[in-house]
Amino acid sequence: MPHDLLAAALEHLRGGGWVMAPLAVVSVALWYLVLRAALRCVALNRSARPLAECLGGCCGAPWQAAILAGFRSGRTGDAELDRRLLDALVARELESEERRTATILVLAGLAPLLGLLGTVGGMIATFDTILQFGTGNARGLAAGISSALITTQTGLIVAVPGLVAGCVLRRRVARLRERALRFGLVLQGVLDGRAAAEAAEAKDRSEREVRDAEEAVPDAAMTPCGPSAAGGLAAGRPFTGEALS
Repeated sequence: MPHDLLAAALEHLRGGGWVMAPLAVVSVALWYLVLRAALRCVALNRSARPLAECLGGCCGAPWQAAILAGFRSGRTGDAELDRRLLDALVARELESEERRTATILVLAGLAPLLGLLGTVGGMIATFDTILQFGTGNARGLAAGISSALITTQTGLIVAVPGLVAGCVLRRRVARLRERALRFGLVLQGVLDGRAAAEAAEAKDRSEREVRDAEEAVPDAAMTPCGPSAAGGLAAGRPFTGEALS
């Protein structure tokens, strides 16, 4: 049974002419990219962790670790610049996924064009047969028309599922991009909140130190010091400001 299926597939490929070889290459490359992109999207979504766990040391998804490290090292404190930094980090991390999805859509659009090329070739062969033998050679006419229809059919068979898969993957990558942007915005808010809290705490600490220093100055000014003041007190003489000079 498998041998019969393989023989039928090879016969089908031979019937379509030389265009079937590039169509087969496009089909293999297309579905390889589809499977790889689908597995990659599933892995990225499953390995993602909440922001609290990422800040606590959990590695999470690779894109989360890269965004966290890049934003921590490059943040400026300016909201607009930090937002641009987040957009750049997200675009960099999902660039390969978006490029792979775009390649899938390009291959899916290329398949029917190759099928159309085979159709044109088959029709040209049909007209050559008519030119040489007239319309009486039914076998030659049928071979040319069959070649034209087989390539068109194969191109559509490759293209239609490929377009559907490419659109589904593009939506998933778009949702993953939105998730990464939300992760970055929440991260920006958390880090900005921590920075504001640390700044407020440092300001309160500085104000307390200034108040403590101001309270210590009058106490030090009213405390007598120096040998003259000590001698005057020992002799029973009242303390005056001259003793400090």
